[in-house]
Amino acid sequence: MTQTLSKLMHDDDCRFQYFEVLCSAIESFLDQVEERQPHAFNYRRANLRYAIERSLYFTFTESEQLYHFFWQAQTNELPHIMVVDNHLCQEFATHLLRSVLGQRQIRVKQNQLLQQWRDWLGDYWRSLFQPASAACSNFGADTLIYVTHPRFVRYLSSITKQLSESYVYLVVSNPELKDFLKQQALPFISRDINLTQNSFSHQSTLHHFRGLACFYDLVHEEILRLRPKRLLVVEGNAPEDEVVNQVCKQLSIPVVCLQQGWSPIIHNGFRNMSFTKMLVWGQGFATLLEPYNLQQSFVPVGNHILKQQAVETELFSKKDKAISFFLQAPNKLITQASWNQFIDLILWSAKTFDQTPIIVREHPRYKISDEFSYKIRGYKNVRFMPPDQATLDEVLGQSLISVSIYSSTILESIAVGVLPVIVNITSMPKFLPDVCAARAGVEVQSIAAAKCALSDLIEQPAALASHKLSIEVFKREYFSAVQNEAIENIVSEILSCAS
Repeated sequence: MTQTLSKLMHDDDCRFQYFEVLCSAIESFLDQVEERQPHAFNYRRANLRYAIERSLYFTFTESEQLYHFFWQAQTNELPHIMVVDNHLCQEFATHLLRSVLGQRQIRVKQNQLLQQWRDWLGDYWRSLFQPASAACSNFGADTLIYVTHPRFVRYLSSITKQLSESYVYLVVSNPELKDFLKQQALPFISRDINLTQNSFSHQSTLHHFRGLACFYDLVHEEILRLRPKRLLVVEGNAPEDEVVNQVCKQLSIPVVCLQQGWSPIIHNGFRNMSFTKMLVWGQGFATLLEPYNLQQSFVPVGNHILKQQAVETELFSKKDKAISFFLQAPNKLITQASWNQFIDLILWSAKTFDQTPIIVREHPRYKISDEFSYKIRGYKNVRFMPPDQATLDEVLGQSLISVSIYSSTILESIAVGVLPVIVNITSMPKFLPDVCAARAGVEVQSIAAAKCALSDLIEQPAALASHKLSIEVFKREYFSAVQNEAIENIVSEILSCAS
């Protein structure tokens, strides 16, 4: 690797730029496929185009190989021959790099055809010994709920308790979720996908997405059997969420999608949505999403997991309030180096503000290391409040300031009058929406700046109090309601949507 590229890799991360280019490239790539084959994404009268868009996004954001080629293209250092894992990646990489490709070639690894056969045989072999799909019972349900993780079940718990009609969760090839629902004694139906039931020719676009087609068939079968009045999904950005949506369109069953978090990148998962209703926390989110979702109806309902805290109280002067750090998992935008820097900021804060409570909340999908746990437990002012032991509302209720890199807790903090400090040590220019410009939060670009900001806010109460009015204005735009009022709004919107 050349010295120039090496410097770029260490000093000039361009992952955010890659994500932006990737989103547009996926859309234009599939446009070209449809120009050549107008019905390329049609499956059993449904259109899987936007499910495939989501699948490509999540696949290629995780591809270090593709990102590395993109990176090399920024410095004119693309090699003459590039090797990728499969034919789909070859075709897309050719499209992504078309303006700089020239005489360069993108080839597929020689052993890929053999590997495809091995994968198919493996799927078939596993299907022979796969236990029969089972349901907890044969009852129907008014509301069918499709989610992929226990955290979504916890998120819905106060909603399902208030539903006056029956509901059941649909679990597809997900042992973790199945076990969790069992433990909670919640109604569910569990089914497993048989990947051998569908085959497509290698000339078919859908042969790359056989799993989505098999998922479509399974969901179609279950919905026909259960005949629910409606279907509920959370977040709505997963490929499977869109497949569920397409199944329900064919069966004239409405789909309600409930906002659960926020991504500062409006990527392919949050584009081209067409659920019957998308229930959002407030009009501000609808305004941000509408240009990317011309067919989607948005309904502001509020955030049901948060409690109202009046900013005009003495919230900002309470000495027993904590600085809460919300950890995220290292990912393609948060590098391991950035994550480690954030950990160092927590240790520094615990030592520097030794009279201030420090709350550490790890991400539900990324446990902190024993080494960090051992270090931080040496400080008497530190408390751990993991998601499975304390709700977000409980954490924010004890907080004066919240600190994260780009978590949706930035916005949820504002909803309850807690000032967020965004430590944007990523390649992202600004958090979206720009809470800093609205003076509803503080955004910094380095750990050094984060230390200065926290010191000012803790040591100068007037600096903290100066954000009160801006927080109230921002809250009204982005959170139409909280807690009980939001629950009533959400339940009403769900029940009013029926086939």
